[in-house]
Amino acid sequence: MRLTLRYLSDFFRRDPFSRNCFIFGAVLWLTMSGLLMSTLGVFQEKGELLTLHYNVFFGIDDVGSWSNLILIPITGALILIINLGFAAKINDRFPEIARVLVLGATSANALLLIATAVIRVANI
Repeated sequence: MRLTLRYLSDFFRRDPFSRNCFIFGAVLWLTMSGLLMSTLGVFQEKGELLTLHYNVFFGIDDVGSWSNLILIPITGALILIINLGFAAKINDRFPEIARVLVLGATSANALLLIATAVIRVANI
């Protein structure tokens, strides 16, 4: 564990771009989690089914319980943590790829935030 924390601290100290991208990705993840928690607070009490996917051509094509929505922030957190770990490990040999990994994790969390906002709008 200490080895991983050392890699992360060195990685953030040497590369401010990656540090800022990670902080932005973490803020996106927290915002996405907050949106989902507010949505779950409304629907968990009622026990209703939620719209999970909306298609422009066919309309609603996937419904499910509120517990399915918890997978969205879990996926975002896993993407953020795994990409950050790989980026910290390979930063010494491949700094460009490390930046792409951190930027990709931030972009994935931004897309998940957009999907979360669309799910919230479709259900309220």
